[in-house]
Amino acid sequence: MRNTLISIAPSHYCEKSRWTLELSGLPFSEELHMPFFHVSAVKRVGGTRTTPVLQTPSKTLTDSESISQWIQDQPETQWKPYGEDPTQMNAIQAMETELGRKLGVLSRLVAYHHLLPHKPLIMHCMSHAPKSEQKWFEIGYPLFAWLMRKAMNIDARGANRATKTIHEIFDSVESDAQGEFLIGDSLTIADVSLAALGAPL
Repeated sequence: MRNTLISIAPSHYCEKSRWTLELSGLPFSEELHMPFFHVSAVKRVGGTRTTPVLQTPSKTLTDSESISQWIQDQPETQWKPYGEDPTQMNAIQAMETELGRKLGVLSRLVAYHHLLPHKPLIMHCMSHAPKSEQKWFEIGYPLFAWLMRKAMNIDARGANRATKTIHEIFDSVESDAQGEFLIGDSLTIADVSLAALGAPL
């Protein structure tokens, strides 16, 4: 069995794991779905309702951080997400977690707040998903958009608060940065997390 990444379009958390897998050089294929249509695929391999999910020959990993850790532990990986220096690994992992819980959630809220009123833009963002799923998502768009707003508490007030906090996060990251990379002297999952989770902005 080959490693299979189950993802939704679009998702910056899935993008983070996709980039991480590509950097690792580990072989994988991707199974892409529209939001909501992904649930059956995820549950089929032992996940819950969220993506990304990585199915490997030995286990199923159900979030982007566990995927990063799995890549770190693979002897054949060409890139270690947490680097090679044991003294920096905890700091790198902490930054990955912090960015995932804050920047990832907030940037998703802001992006969908601006995109959901524009159905053609949303459909364009999801154009790589299976055509049959795109068709049903487009037909049921008013319902799906309402469910997404409800699930993620998306409204104008929340988007404005999120935007303010996002600026504070980037200001903090910039003030703490010591060089070309966030931690250490090489690319780590901290850098990839900032890039991927900030990309929707």
